[in-house]
Amino acid sequence: LAYLSVKVLGVGSMSVYSTFMMVGSLVLPSTVGILVYNETQNLVLKLVALTVMIVATILTTGGDGAKSDKKAIFYYIGVFILNGMIGVLFTIHQNHPDLVAYSEFVDGVKVSNSDVFVCWNGISTAVLSGVLLLVFNFSKKKAVCDNSADSSENAKTTELTMRGSFLPSLFFAVCYGIFEGLGNYFIAISTIKVGASVTFPIVDGGCILVSTLLGLLVYKEKTGWKIWLGCALVLIATVMFAFV
Repeated sequence: LAYLSVKVLGVGSMSVYSTFMMVGSLVLPSTVGILVYNETQNLVLKLVALTVMIVATILTTGGDGAKSDKKAIFYYIGVFILNGMIGVLFTIHQNHPDLVAYSEFVDGVKVSNSDVFVCWNGISTAVLSGVLLLVFNFSKKKAVCDNSADSSENAKTTELTMRGSFLPSLFFAVCYGIFEGLGNYFIAISTIKVGASVTFPIVDGGCILVSTLLGLLVYKEKTGWKIWLGCALVLIATVMFAFV
């Protein structure tokens, strides 16, 4: 998912990419929760709220009119599937405490252990990220070495630039890791308590609202009627999911 996200932003539209990302994480886990794990309580209300949330996502993140490379369509579909599969894997793991390596009894009910699951999630992310970092550094050095007569000057510039940006990058990366880890932990617990068809739409609704408010308050982004309508629909859908 991280690799495709980098590729798509080079040839496609940021807003369309965001739409495919969020709709994928809405539709796939919710569908699995409803069809496979019988999360059919208040099904009509769930489906209406899910539809409202998808419309809100499209309104707030899509349709900026930017042209995309033909390859972007492949990346959009890949992002949709992969981001949705993250939620699907969460859902499957949390619904099969008898099959996973670590489970526990909570109020007399056997459930998958979320602590261990999130721990292994973090370890695998760190390992794969390390591999990507090595590949990136190798490609960077190769590009500099393959350059013409001024390759030594380019290498010096690259080294200074990387030194200057290391600490801020480290700070934001650590904060990102902390927030993502805590977010995944709460998602894992929520998937057990209320099911995937409620958890993931509410999570995406929160992403839309927080990112929109940050854009308004911090970055002074311009907003139109689609943004405001989308935010209103997010609130409506979130309230609906709260009563499911």
